[in-house]
Amino acid sequence: MKSLTSFGLIILAVALFFFYIRPEYGTVSGLMAQKSDYTDVLSKAKSLATTRDNLLSQYNSISPDDKTKLENMIPASFNSVKLVSDLSAIGARYGLSLKGVSIQEDIDTSDQSRTDVASTPEVQAYKTALISFTVSGTYANFVSFLKDVESSQELMDVKKLDISPANLANGNSSTLNIQVVLNTYYIN
Repeated sequence: MKSLTSFGLIILAVALFFFYIRPEYGTVSGLMAQKSDYTDVLSKAKSLATTRDNLLSQYNSISPDDKTKLENMIPASFNSVKLVSDLSAIGARYGLSLKGVSIQEDIDTSDQSRTDVASTPEVQAYKTALISFTVSGTYANFVSFLKDVESSQELMDVKKLDISPANLANGNSSTLNIQVVLNTYYIN
């Protein structure tokens, strides 16, 4: 009788192992791996929160005047009317008026000459707008205009200049027609 009871308990233990303990052990192992993943995610979230707090404290330490200058240098959105108005005001100081203004937003400035199969495209933090216009005036006035554009708060690059003599019918031989192409930037 004792051997039968012992044998029955062994069979019961083996059956309990195969039908209950082993499946539950697999579930527990999966939950342990999931716990490990969650722990990693939580530690990364804490790290990001620390980085965010550090960056926020650095941002808050910037003076309001400097923040305004940064916002003017690279605005949060492209305002073509304000930009053309600013350029016209600068030109008016030197007797230059903008003509034939053309604006193209979202210009792709990435280098297309290289194509790496394994590389992933970089997302730029800014977008570029291309502004082209023509002005007529003297060379000295135009140089003064460009110096003011260079020292203006909004970041602009001169991409192209095309200088040609103006129509000589008006009798002023020092007048030039100058086509200007500028790049300006704004936050993506």
